[in-house]
Amino acid sequence: MPTSIQAVFGGKYEILKEIGRGGMSVVYLAMDKHLNKQWAIKEIRKGGKDANGTIYVQSLITEANLMKKLDHPAIPRIVDIVEDSQAIYVVMDYVEGESLDKILEKFGPQPQEVVLDWAKQLADALGYLHSQTPPIIYRDMKPANVMLKPEGTVKLIDFGTAREYKGTNITDTVVLGTPGFAAPEQYGKRETDGRTDIYCLGMTMHTLLTGLNPCSTDYEYYPVRHWKPDIHEGIERVIEKCVRPDREDRFQNCTELLYALENYEQDTAAYKKAQKKKRNLFIGTLALSGAMLLTSVGTYFGASALRASDYDGLIAMGDYEYYLQAVELVPDELKALEEMCEKIKEDFGIMGDEERKQEADECVRECFAKYSGAKDEDYVELCTKLGLIYFAGYSENAGECIIRSANFFEAAKDRIDAGVNSKYEDVIKVYCTIADIYKITASVGYDNSYNADDLKNLISTVEDCVELLDDIDDDMVGERGSRDMKPGQCKTLAQLFGLLAQDFKDNGIPENRVINLINRLRNEAGEYRTIFDDIIEEVKSTYDAR
Repeated sequence: MPTSIQAVFGGKYEILKEIGRGGMSVVYLAMDKHLNKQWAIKEIRKGGKDANGTIYVQSLITEANLMKKLDHPAIPRIVDIVEDSQAIYVVMDYVEGESLDKILEKFGPQPQEVVLDWAKQLADALGYLHSQTPPIIYRDMKPANVMLKPEGTVKLIDFGTAREYKGTNITDTVVLGTPGFAAPEQYGKRETDGRTDIYCLGMTMHTLLTGLNPCSTDYEYYPVRHWKPDIHEGIERVIEKCVRPDREDRFQNCTELLYALENYEQDTAAYKKAQKKKRNLFIGTLALSGAMLLTSVGTYFGASALRASDYDGLIAMGDYEYYLQAVELVPDELKALEEMCEKIKEDFGIMGDEERKQEADECVRECFAKYSGAKDEDYVELCTKLGLIYFAGYSENAGECIIRSANFFEAAKDRIDAGVNSKYEDVIKVYCTIADIYKITASVGYDNSYNADDLKNLISTVEDCVELLDDIDDDMVGERGSRDMKPGQCKTLAQLFGLLAQDFKDNGIPENRVINLINRLRNEAGEYRTIFDDIIEEVKSTYDAR
C-alpha cells in the first residue's frame, strides 16, 4: 500500500499514483517532499510461496544492486534501497515518456534516421555496461524495455535479467531474454556476453524499422530491405552483422558497432566500387610501368614473367570482370577462382543487391566454363566452399539457395565418385541429400498434388539425411553455412513435416513414422529444440482430427 511506503521512509515521499504493476511488484510515482522532485518507487513484495517467487524477488534485488552503481544518461539511477519485513523498496529516477513498443503500435515503423539515433544511444549505453568491472550484460534489449523521453532521448529500463559477466559460468542462459529478440546462445548452454546484447539490439533495430514483431508465431525473418526497400543498404548490413547466429561473426564490441552506425553509408556496394576504382587506377599505373619495363627486355623469360604479372595483377583488381580475365589468361590455374570465392563470400554475407548477385553468378558460370585445370582435391574444396557460401547467402529463399548451391556440391560429388579423396566428403553428401529433399518437394509442390509414393520417397530421403547429419563433423568446415548446418537443417526439415502432416495422413503414412523422424531431427537440432514440441503437437492434432 502507498501508506506503507510513506511509513517506511518517514513520510519523506508523497505517493501520487500507481504507474506500473507486475506479478510481485508495484511501481508508484512519488514526490520527494524534501527535494520537491518526482521519483519512481518500486515496491517488491516478499512472501512468494514457491521457488519462482523467490527467484523473481531475487532478480529484482539483483536489478536494484546492479543499477545503484551505474551513472549513464540512458540508464535510470537508483538512489535508495530500503527493506522491511514485508517488502523491498527501490527509489529510482522517474522516466517520463513512452516505451518504443507503444510508439510502434501507435505510429508503425519508424524512419531510419530516428532509429539510427536511438540505436547509437543504446549502443553507447550497452558499451558503458560492458565496460564495468566485471562487465554487465543486459540480455533483454527490446522495444518494450526502451523508454522514449519527450526530448527525444531514450532510456533502458527493466534490468531484471541483467547480470555480471563471470567468464566461467556456462549455464547462465536458461529462460532469460525475450524469444524473438534473444540471441541463439540464450537458448543453449553457452554463457552470454556483450555480443549477446549486440544481437538483441540488432533485432530491436529490425523491429523498429519494419514494425514486425519477432515474438509472433507467424514471424519470419528477412533482411530489412525485403520489407522496406527504401532503407539504406548500409543500415541493413549493420543489422545483418548484429544478428548473425554465430557471435564470432557479429560485431565483437559496442565500439565496433558504434563506428559502423556512424559510417554506415560507406558500407555499400557503390561506395566500395568507387574506392576500388581509385585503387585500381593506382595499380593500373604501376602495372603499365612494369609492363613497359618487361617489354623492353624482350626475352622469353620477360614475356613469361609479364604473363604471370598480368595474371596476379588482374586478381589484385578484386572485381568479377578481372577474375574472368585472369582465368581466360591462365585457364589451368585455380588461384583466380579461389580469390573469386573469397569475393563472393564477402558480397554474399548480406544478399540485398540483386544486381550484385547477378554479376557474381555470371562470373562464376563463365569462370568455371573456361577453367581447364586438374579436377583434384583443391577443386573439390573450392566447389564445397562455394556451395556453402551460396547456401548461406541465399537463405532468404530456400528453393533458390538449394538450386544454386546444389550445382557446386554435385560437381564436387562427381569428382569424389571418380576417385578424388576429400575431407569434405561427408559435408558434400549431406548437402546433395538435402538438395534431393528440396527437389522432391519442388517437383510436386507447384500443384500441391502429393501422392503416397512422393511422400514415402521424401521420408526415406530425410531418413538418409539424418543418418548423414548424425555422422558429420560440422566444425570441420569454417563457412557460416556449415557451422549451424545441423540445427538449421533439422529445424527446417521438421517444419516441413509439420506443414505436410495432412498430406502424410491423407496418403496413409503412419503417424508414428512421422513422429519418430521428427524426434530424430530434434536430437541434432541444438538451440532450435524448443520449437519441436509445437511441431509434434501439430502433427498429432492433425492425425487425431476426424
